[in-house]
Amino acid sequence: MGLPRPTVLLAGLLLAAGLVAVPWSTPEAGANVECRIEAPSAEFADEVGQSAAAAQVWRLYQSIYLRQPQRSGFDYWVSVRESGATMATIAKSFMADSQEFTNRYGDVNNQQFVRLVFNNVLCRDPADTGLDYWSGQLRAGGSRTDLLLNFTELHEYMRTTGTCFSATGVSQDDLDHCEAGYQDRLFEQQVIDLTNEARAAGGCGPLSNDPLLHKAALAHSVDMSENEYFDHFSLDGSNPGDRIARAGYDYRGWAENIAWGYPTAEAVVNGWMNSPGHRSNILNCSFTEVGIGFYDRFWTQNFGIPR
Repeated sequence: MGLPRPTVLLAGLLLAAGLVAVPWSTPEAGANVECRIEAPSAEFADEVGQSAAAAQVWRLYQSIYLRQPQRSGFDYWVSVRESGATMATIAKSFMADSQEFTNRYGDVNNQQFVRLVFNNVLCRDPADTGLDYWSGQLRAGGSRTDLLLNFTELHEYMRTTGTCFSATGVSQDDLDHCEAGYQDRLFEQQVIDLTNEARAAGGCGPLSNDPLLHKAALAHSVDMSENEYFDHFSLDGSNPGDRIARAGYDYRGWAENIAWGYPTAEAVVNGWMNSPGHRSNILNCSFTEVGIGFYDRFWTQNFGIPR
C-alpha cells in the first residue's frame, strides 16, 4: 500500500476584495448585443501597453463611460493609482461624482445593473444563472463597485480591448500579442516560486513543476470557469485524484488547493497560507511535485508524490 492520500479540502472557497465564487456566464450563454467596446486610441495605446496602472484606469473609463478618456482626467487618475490608491477607491469616485455614470448605470435595479455590466463590458447578455446570482449578491449588500471592477479585469474583456497588461510588470508587447495563456503561465510560475519560498521557511524541500499535474490543474480551472461552478468535485463526479490520474500522473499521494477571485500570485498564496487546511498542504514535506492551473481567476494547485 502506498502512502495515504492527504485530505482533500472541500471548503476551498477563498475571497479577495469582495469577490466571490459565482455561477459564471460563458460567451455562448447569452445573445450578443450591440456594443461599443474599443481598443485604446493612438493617443493612449503606448501608455496602456507599458503601464499596469494606465491599463486599469483605461478599462475603467471604457466600462463606465463607453468612451476614450479625456487626457487630463486620464493622467490624473493614473497618477492617483500609481501613488497607491486602490482601483476600488478610484471606481467609487467615478461612480459617486459622475452624472455620466448615473445616466448610464445609476437609476436602475440590481438585475438591470447586472445586465448593463454584461452588455457594456462583455458585449452580451448574461445567462440566467449569472444574472440571478449577481443580482442576489447585490440584494444581499454586495458592492456594485466590486462587481464592475471584477468584470473589467476578466481576460475576456482584456483581450477584447487589447489591454492585457498585468500586475506582474510584463508589458503588453511581451504578452504574446495579448493572449491570456501567456500571462496565465507567468502567474503559475510565480505561485510555484512563492510556494517554494514558504516551504523553505517551513523546513520543506522545493516542489518541482510537473507537466502532468499542471495539465490536471489547468483542466480543472478551465472546467470550473466554463461550467460555472467552484468545487473540488467536477460536475462528472470525479475528484482531484481521478483528474490527476486521468492526466497520466501515477501517484502515491496527492492534495489539491483551489481558489477564485485572487488577481495575483502573491494574493492567492497569501490566502492559502492564511487558511490552516490549505497551508498544511503547502507545508507538507512529503510532496515533491506540483502543478498550478490558472484560468479566468480560477486557481488550482495540485500536489503529488510520484509512485
